[in-house]
Amino acid sequence: MKIDYIVIAGSSGGHILPSISLINQLAKLKKKIIFITNSAGQNYIRLITNSNCEIRIFNQTSKLNLFLAQFIFLSKTLIINNQIKVIGFGGYLSVLPICLSKVFNIFLKKNKTYIHEQNFIYGLANKINYLFSNFSFISFPKVGLKSKEIYVGNFFKKVLHTNGKPEVGKNKILLIGGSAGSIELNNQLIDYIKKIPIKEIDKFEFNIQIPSSQTSIKDQYKKLSENINFFDFIDDLKFYDYNLIFSRCGSGSMFEILYYTDKVFFVPHLHSRDLHQKFNKMFFINKLKIKDEIPNHDNFKILSNFYFNQFINPYSIHKISSFISN
Repeated sequence: MKIDYIVIAGSSGGHILPSISLINQLAKLKKKIIFITNSAGQNYIRLITNSNCEIRIFNQTSKLNLFLAQFIFLSKTLIINNQIKVIGFGGYLSVLPICLSKVFNIFLKKNKTYIHEQNFIYGLANKINYLFSNFSFISFPKVGLKSKEIYVGNFFKKVLHTNGKPEVGKNKILLIGGSAGSIELNNQLIDYIKKIPIKEIDKFEFNIQIPSSQTSIKDQYKKLSENINFFDFIDDLKFYDYNLIFSRCGSGSMFEILYYTDKVFFVPHLHSRDLHQKFNKMFFINKLKIKDEIPNHDNFKILSNFYFNQFINPYSIHKISSFISN
């Protein structure tokens, strides 16, 4: 069967979730898709509903072995097929497919390459990919688009059309540390819990996204409260249902949380090479005037309406799908 699309995403949910959304959106075309991912993607592939999607997982720990495995597989695919559309969602896993697709165009192929950048600034992989791509879909609005850039808005999983209203009861605290977890973010919440008076601690419920491997941090939480719930990933988190949220500054999390509530404290991951989460946060501080401080635990208010992030765009993936399918 002819291959029509190659979609590449790995390493984190920020790359993988919008790629899967695109794969599912393309189902109506009934075209053959190959989804290239790594071990991180295995946690999300159950979300794929497109029956025409073939999944290829590259788990090589050595960059050299990964390069060779990708090169062999992609070369065969690109030789046999013509006019493949290759879409990379960032991360080192996407660099070789984007580059090879462009190189094969030298041999009278008619492939097209696209990239998706979900952060305010380009990551290293997408800086390279941009040179080889036909178009770049960006999530943040800006003045003066580059020649290849198309502003589509942020990826957003879903929009509820009725006002969210949490149940009155315990003060519900949510921590979103991303698929890899965040020591900085957990330390912030742990310090926050320590400041809650002992006589008040039973009024709080803590729901914490944390990898199963981070047992030492879990033990610290268990010493502070009995009302602790740990989870790896929940696809339909209802952000309006929480009195306070601690979150990393991945663009997907920021856009979606700020659609529903401003009761949130964002902590950027500062160990990445390009500090993109810092720039994501600064965008919202400047545009939405979000506060850069933790709300006081004795001043919670139950939300009755959406906060509403004016930059939300639930149809960004629809835009990408429409553009690349024509």
